[in-house]
Amino acid sequence: MKYSNQVSRFGFLALAACFFLAGCETVKETAAPPGETVGEEAIGEAISVAPIRMSPDQAHQIGYEMSAALLKRHPLVDDEKITLYLNRVGQYVALHLDNGAKNIKCSGGREKSRPSKGFRFAAIQSNEDLAMSMPGGFIFVSTGLLKKMKTEDELAGVLAHEATHVVCQDGLSEVEAAALKTSEEDGALVNESGDSGQTLAAKASERFFQNPFSRAQEKIADRGGLLATYRGGYYPGDYIDFTETQKDQTSARHPGSRERVGWLKRDFAKMQKKGVVDTKKARAARFAEFKKMIP
Repeated sequence: MKYSNQVSRFGFLALAACFFLAGCETVKETAAPPGETVGEEAIGEAISVAPIRMSPDQAHQIGYEMSAALLKRHPLVDDEKITLYLNRVGQYVALHLDNGAKNIKCSGGREKSRPSKGFRFAAIQSNEDLAMSMPGGFIFVSTGLLKKMKTEDELAGVLAHEATHVVCQDGLSEVEAAALKTSEEDGALVNESGDSGQTLAAKASERFFQNPFSRAQEKIADRGGLLATYRGGYYPGDYIDFTETQKDQTSARHPGSRERVGWLKRDFAKMQKKGVVDTKKARAARFAEFKKMIP
């Protein structure tokens, strides 16, 4: 999900030792649950995908390089407490992503795939309203967007939305649409012209950031994010409310906030029939402390 102006034309950045790319290896998916699980709802819709396929390790590598390109444009928030908080929320809600075949259906039947090296969440310095997911499980949220959030439940919904994009391999599909193919001999990434992996990473980054996800991809990510927050004991209504506050960006390819809120409310109504517990007050104090840390 890209909430406002699209990031464009990133140059390739050589893989460097930065706090996020190297330091978050130690964050594990073992955070204490912030609330009780309240159930689930079967939902889903299929979309089309590119025919080319990359391996999980190749997806991680290209996502690593694309993340480096993003951090050249928008510096990482190098604050351990902020990073740990985002990972506590993100890793927990990621545990509740749909992994089955009957609920969230991705990319025209494409199988769901969790990133081979796990999810990594971090904040970037930008006044733009940005939430971005890269192949391989790299997820970023801007300080501008974080400042607009009022509850941890809103944050959980946004992170779950982006994590659903990863599990459904939406970003990877965008990269594959740039005519990537795998060399079985040495695992290098090349295109039809035989360009090197480094050149290809730059081209893939540029294409990815210039092309928002489709309506169908955003719908699945919204519904998957809502389901994950619901299963994790967060209040899913907050994610809907937050989505409703965003500027409408309707285009031929990308849905506007009104359209997104409409389909989210339909799913939420089904969840309410099973019972939804609003537990956000229990997290209010710690989220308030987190907001104070955001630069």
